[in-house]
Amino acid sequence: MEFHPTGKRLAIVTYGTGVVTAIQAQKELKDRGFPDVTVIDSPYLSSASQGLLKALPNYDSVLFVDICKVGQHPFASIALESRKNNALKNDHWDVIGAAATYNPLGQLTTFVSKEDVVSEAVRLLGLGGEKKGKGKK
Repeated sequence: MEFHPTGKRLAIVTYGTGVVTAIQAQKELKDRGFPDVTVIDSPYLSSASQGLLKALPNYDSVLFVDICKVGQHPFASIALESRKNNALKNDHWDVIGAAATYNPLGQLTTFVSKEDVVSEAVRLLGLGGEKKGKGKK
């Protein structure tokens, strides 16, 4: 697991191309005055690693950003596993996945936007905005 820290209030957990998007969102959040955002690059998709389970309780909010389409994204089960292992200490967490759009690269993988990550992060931090139903807990 690789960390890209700038603070400890919100953890954005992602993988693959989601890391670049999450770092872009992290920069925008910092520019907006929310510096306490950490991007966690998780190499495991089959289960929550022990390192991830150990790190998550250090955050007030956790956003799992999956590059796979909602309904086909592995972070849904990892988020639930994290919750069952008490790594998520409150209800300030969510999972967002990519929109169900056409992708010439395949059926499962698509892209998550920086704007989706930023708006969900702002909502999770209690800084405004309502849940838009893009992700599922």
